[in-house]
Amino acid sequence: MTGKAEKGKTGTRVTFQPDGSIFKNRTFKMETLAERLRELAFLNSEVKLTIRDERTKTKEEETFHFKGGIVEFVKYIDANRTSIMRKGFYAKGEDKDEAGRTVEVEIAIQYNDQYNENVFSYVNNINTHEGGTHLSASERRSRGR
Repeated sequence: MTGKAEKGKTGTRVTFQPDGSIFKNRTFKMETLAERLRELAFLNSEVKLTIRDERTKTKEEETFHFKGGIVEFVKYIDANRTSIMRKGFYAKGEDKDEAGRTVEVEIAIQYNDQYNENVFSYVNNINTHEGGTHLSASERRSRGR
């Protein structure tokens, strides 16, 4: 659902209590969950996500909202490296696939002075850490093949 919320209504609240018959380990690490929400906030720049750990007296809480989206994500990942570009590359577009469905693509690239590359690809907010045809196709395309 999109649009302006009613006065006093500010979004969705999700409380999660894992079922012991399904989850053997029901102890979650705040850092792990916060990192995933941070990642989702980078990928969805229009969303603000808050996580609160109510298991302790301090009620640790973090809020994530990145208006710059994946451009900010690349800067976050590259924070400890020296950029060799004045400004990173960013593009966003959409087209129709063979079945007439809309396919959206968004890319941000920042080159730095390191030898190793860090490539992160996502499909529907899921990290495809093993790559996939979308990644290999874009790599071939960027190399002119």
